[in-house]
Amino acid sequence: MATKQESYGSLSILLTLGLFIWVLLMYTFLHEGGHALVAWLSGGSVYVFDINFFNLGAHVRTSAELNRTGEIFNSLAGMGLPLLVWLGFMLIAPRRASPLVETLKIISSAGVIGSLIPWVIIPLIYASGGGPVSDDAARFLQYSAFNPNWVAAFFAVMIFGMYRLARARIGNSGALRDLILNNADEAGLGWQQNRRFYLTLLISAGLVLSMTVLINGLGGGGRAVQPLPEGYQFIRRVELGGGDQQDEVIAVFTRWLGSGGILLDLDGVKCELLDVRLAGDNGFEERLLYGEEFTSERGRVEYTKDLPPGEYRIYLTTRGGVGVLTVYLRGR
Repeated sequence: MATKQESYGSLSILLTLGLFIWVLLMYTFLHEGGHALVAWLSGGSVYVFDINFFNLGAHVRTSAELNRTGEIFNSLAGMGLPLLVWLGFMLIAPRRASPLVETLKIISSAGVIGSLIPWVIIPLIYASGGGPVSDDAARFLQYSAFNPNWVAAFFAVMIFGMYRLARARIGNSGALRDLILNNADEAGLGWQQNRRFYLTLLISAGLVLSMTVLINGLGGGGRAVQPLPEGYQFIRRVELGGGDQQDEVIAVFTRWLGSGGILLDLDGVKCELLDVRLAGDNGFEERLLYGEEFTSERGRVEYTKDLPPGEYRIYLTTRGGVGVLTVYLRGR
């Protein structure tokens, strides 16, 4: 009897860890899948689809050139798609289900609701004059121009509503505690009684990993794309063949801590004149890239100097240009 109890004790630990990893896998896939979906709907391709959450390096690299509306949807998609799937799961699952399903409700609810907290905190930081650069909430504020206080209030209300929904749909709020403390019996953990649950987890995880391999295979898996330095996130892709440009703003960001970086990726660029400069509302100005009769089949320019706090814009001037310039930002 003691041996059997010890066996279920080990299983409880493995199941708890396994459910946390499964939720992280699904959330990361849906988050990055939301960004990829916007890229596909905008006529772009996905070059890299990375869902590695162990090193916090999950990201998507696409060829999509998004307008202002597209950028707004893209900033919402990473948060929105997991939220919609969670909402469907909570409404479809029985209110009082098996201990394992109840545990999954608790873990997934904590993950999805917790992911909305930055959508309250970051707008409040923006309202006080600061804010991060490479975050979905920050880009949403940048492109939507909504009042940060109203955005923070909206998501605070949403978090409260989701919490109330979770409380109403979770029939056994002590399921996770029971699983961790090994209070579940054979009926709660056994294969025969929970075969459908276990198979659903295994099959869904296999499908997600297979789809990730397929997406990377179709997009090249990054083989044609030089890996990004750690921490950089996509901001904008500019087609230089669309006509001459004079001081066009291609990126806006707020720097409230000194550290960070700007990365300009050049692909097949040829210009009679190419001028990229950085200017802040604090009077700061510096040239990032300049060239006459400029050519770069494949190159990068990285700027990592500390910047004084303020709002910054990256301006682009071109004449007789072709190729693609992509902007990435890192830091706060």
